Amino acid sequence: MTKFFVGEEEFSNLKRTLQLNCEFNKFHEEIVGLFEDVIRKENQRLLITFELKGNDGFLRVVENNQFRQLVHLELVFHVANDTTVKEYLASELKKLRQKHSKLDNQFKITEDSLARKLEKSETELRMVSEKLNEIGQQYEKQITTLKMQYNNEISTLREKNTNNQQVQFFRFFHANVFTPL
Repeated sequence: MTKFFVGEEEFSNLKRTLQLNCEFNKFHEEIVGLFEDVIRKENQRLLITFELKGNDGFLRVVENNQFRQLVHLELVFHVANDTTVKEYLASELKKLRQKHSKLDNQFKITEDSLARKLEKSETELRMVSEKLNEIGQQYEKQITTLKMQYNNEISTLREKNTNNQQVQFFRFFHANVFTPL
């Protein structure tokens, strides 16, 4: 496990010693960019080396040219002691617990919100269904009433038609049969 931290004081020493051209707030971006250049092999002369000497490790970005090896950056890594490792793990565990707690709270808030929305939607659906059933029943009653009126009118018209036919028959019959010769 490696933890890399460069404070402003360490950076000032690095900047002066290595004659760095970047500022403290851009240092991490510049290092990452330099490593990416080496990995993508955009500059064939750049190499990354790591050397162990005792309990220290030396990470170097080196440029090879025909005259000499030129060190662009050298970072010294020290072996972490038990206390440093425990502090690091404790801080990471604390961050994870805080993140978990935050996500758990967000989940509960979202779950409650969705439950309320679901309940509201179900209530609205139930109300709309009841209204729709009520309207359907009203239309059924109106249709039944209109059918009865229509059937009554048809019956009345049939009776009138039958009566009219009977009257016309009697008139015809009376006019043709009882007519004096």
